[in-house]
Order: sequence, then C-alpha cells, then structure tokens
Amino acid sequence: AGFAALAPDLYSRQNHTVTDSPQEAAVLMNALSSQWALLDLNAATRYLKSRPFVDPLRVGVVGFSMGGMVALNLVGLERLIYWMVDEPMVVHELMDLCTSVLIDWVALQKRRAGSPTDGGAFPHTIALPQGVGGVWLSDDDSTVLSPDLYRTFVVPCNSRVLRAFGGGTLHYCGN
Repeated sequence: AGFAALAPDLYSRQNHTVTDSPQEAAVLMNALSSQWALLDLNAATRYLKSRPFVDPLRVGVVGFSMGGMVALNLVGLERLIYWMVDEPMVVHELMDLCTSVLIDWVALQKRRAGSPTDGGAFPHTIALPQGVGGVWLSDDDSTVLSPDLYRTFVVPCNSRVLRAFGGGTLHYCGN
C-alpha cells in the first residue's frame, strides 16, 4: 500500500521555464495551451496506469487553480454535472476529499514558506494582510453550475477552505 505520484511538466513546451516572479508566472500560464496541457496530462495518466506497481482503477488527478481546471477537463465538466444529479453522495464524497486535500496542501505550503495561516495570500499580486485571509480560491468552472448545484456542492467546500485559513478571497472568471 502507498502512493505513486507523477508531476508532469506542463511548461516543457516553453523550455522548462521556472520563475519566482508572479508576473512572469502569469505570462507563462497565459501562454500555456490548454490543448497541449490536456494531451500531456492524458499521456502522463496513461503512463502512470501502465506501471506494474499502480492499480489503474485507483489513479486520480489533482490540480490547483489552472491545474484544477485542466484536471477537471480530463473527466469532463459535463460528466461531473451529471454525477451531481445522478450520484450526489459520490460527488459530495469527492468534493469533501478534494477539499481536505486542498486544505492540507495549502497548510503544508504555508508552513514550508513560513507564511501565517491567516495571511500571505496574493490574489492578482495584491498581498492580503495577516488576519484578513490566507487563501485565494479561483472558482472559474463553477460559473456554469445552476445556483442550486453551486449552493449544494461548492459553497460548503469553499466555506471549509476559507474557515481553515481565516478567510481569503474568491475569484471567478466569466459572467
């Protein structure tokens, strides 16, 4: 028992560029082709499933911000919405697991960076002061959900994340 992890370099088509500049990171992200990212993630997933030590029925994909959107695209947003209607308990379990993993991941990153739990988020390169909130959520895909599905599946998870970090900001692209 254990875990196998694979982190594909989605920026490999951009000369494996690494930066600590938020501005340069935004330029790199905006230049990333979602089509190439999906192809690379599909290839990485197939590779991981082919390993003899991996149970191909127990492979998951995790991503944050743009990575979350790309991970969701592997499943298909439409399929997830159908599951919300047809298998709501399964989706609640999935959302609960993803929320727990996100909270643990952000907490670990904050500890490693020496950042306070309730501060240090940088939405759109604007630092949130300590005590105002320590996390920035980007919830772009939820704009296609009905208000009922959003309240049922997304609001409880976002609320948990925001409570865990003393608040924060919630970002949407779209209308």
